[in-house]
Amino acid sequence: MTTTKNIGKLAHDLTEAELIAEVKNYIEQAGSLITLRKGSDRDYLRVDGWQYIIKKYGLIPLPDDAIKLEGGGYLVRCTLVDEEGVIKGRGEMSCGSKGDSPWDKRSDNDQRAMAQTRSIGRAGRNRFAWLVVACGYNATPAEELPEDDSKMISYQTPQPSSAPAPTSNSTVYVGNRAMLCPRHNEEWVPMGNGAAHKTGEVGPNGKNIFCDMDRFAKEQLDRLLRIQSSLGMSDQDIQAFVTGEFDNRGWTQLCAEERQHVIDNIGQRGSPHHPESPQEIEREMLGL
Repeated sequence: MTTTKNIGKLAHDLTEAELIAEVKNYIEQAGSLITLRKGSDRDYLRVDGWQYIIKKYGLIPLPDDAIKLEGGGYLVRCTLVDEEGVIKGRGEMSCGSKGDSPWDKRSDNDQRAMAQTRSIGRAGRNRFAWLVVACGYNATPAEELPEDDSKMISYQTPQPSSAPAPTSNSTVYVGNRAMLCPRHNEEWVPMGNGAAHKTGEVGPNGKNIFCDMDRFAKEQLDRLLRIQSSLGMSDQDIQAFVTGEFDNRGWTQLCAEERQHVIDNIGQRGSPHHPESPQEIEREMLGL
């Protein structure tokens, strides 16, 4: 049985229910040492909590050197690798750019250190947001929170694992897992014949603007096809990556968070056609 010091059994030795229970118990025992309560009905997980989850999956976070940004601040990209050095995820975050109060007034050393810290939390969030939400916590790493509470994202209180089948006002679940919109960090709720969530924005007519799950799924497929074309990958290459990451499930069987994981990571193991990451490819295609 695989174990790691201070971590216990690794995730692949546990059922999903056991994993959620162990992670939730660890967070509750650590309390305010790794959580933060601020402007939401869910606590936020500090980077120490995200690192626990990363290690629970047998992964190691490797932040790159900080990159100085024009206009101030630093950017750091963090890569998650397994014990064989295979890339399993990535995340990048900045610190000290204009408006990032109070960090935009701090020293370069402070900004570099916080950019590194945030990048680890973001890499964990990109890969394991579903687990943190399933444990009853906010998917946004605590270190990313703005000073202004009015900018905080509001979350619904999750249903317990023994909850009855979702109703028209319920969160959308896969098993006991709340389905989360990767773009807005909000849970999908049933609406009409599909699912959507409020974006927090209001249109010119004064009505709430919604993010539609079916429309978002189409956008994700369009992004995957653009990345596939830029990388010169075949349909078989895409299928092999998806089934390898998600236990032989295909693209259409993935939830929005899992599809986002594919988009964020499919090009990061290197390609003879195009070595850049999917994010760099997309920025290039959009002329950014």
